[in-house]
Amino acid sequence: DEPPKKARLEATWRVTRCASRSSSSRKTLESEAGKRNFVATKGTSVSAPAKAEAERVVLVRDCKSPGVCREVAGGIFGRMRREEDYSHFRSCGYRSRSNGSFAAGTADRAVSVSTVAAYDELRRMLPNCIVTDGDLGENIILEGPDYPASTSGLYVGCRLSFYEQGERTDGPCTEIELTEANTPCYRLQYVPWAAEAQTRWKGKVGNKWWTDPACLLSQPGGRGWLAKIVVAGNVTTGNICTVVPAAAKSEQISSAGSPIEIMHT
Repeated sequence: DEPPKKARLEATWRVTRCASRSSSSRKTLESEAGKRNFVATKGTSVSAPAKAEAERVVLVRDCKSPGVCREVAGGIFGRMRREEDYSHFRSCGYRSRSNGSFAAGTADRAVSVSTVAAYDELRRMLPNCIVTDGDLGENIILEGPDYPASTSGLYVGCRLSFYEQGERTDGPCTEIELTEANTPCYRLQYVPWAAEAQTRWKGKVGNKWWTDPACLLSQPGGRGWLAKIVVAGNVTTGNICTVVPAAAKSEQISSAGSPIEIMHT
């Protein structure tokens, strides 16, 4: 259920973690994971979903596959270069008779967001484990109002506006729109605390413990949300984030037209 309208309008969040992982970094990790867990993974090379932490990520729309980038050393003449975040499902698409399908390169899955509340709930339910921020593989973690951890006051259709603390909120800012709940995938079998989770929760199919109704991750928004980029720009750890309710979003579009592409530098 959506939180009360007043609570949505007043909701203010803070970015506690940004992260991104390139295709080359993922291949390196999977190669190492394959060597360590060759028998357990039946010869395949699979790594956990966690991405590398970054102080800042860049949300881009002006490319073939909209998504998240991070700035790393190694560009021409000593400049920083952008390294694109990689998601196999986003890049290759997905076909399923039961869980829905989507095309490769979809803009609606450009960014993944999770919450501090979700991690706190996982730690509470798995007290003997070390659950680390980033284990769920999101690009952005938000700390905010203490709504139930499954939704944390976020819902499909609302927009999140990011800005530096003290900035004016009526000017251009980076903005995303939540498009769907992020469905847990098989890579959760390889998080560091998967064995403990398997003993607490019994999956509906095989060892997919995250499908147990008692598990937070089986609930809509439990693993977080996927989003499309409305206004491109930077998101930095420590940024303030405000929720723009769906109704207010519609009013903005009707009065101002289509969202303008803005790139912060």
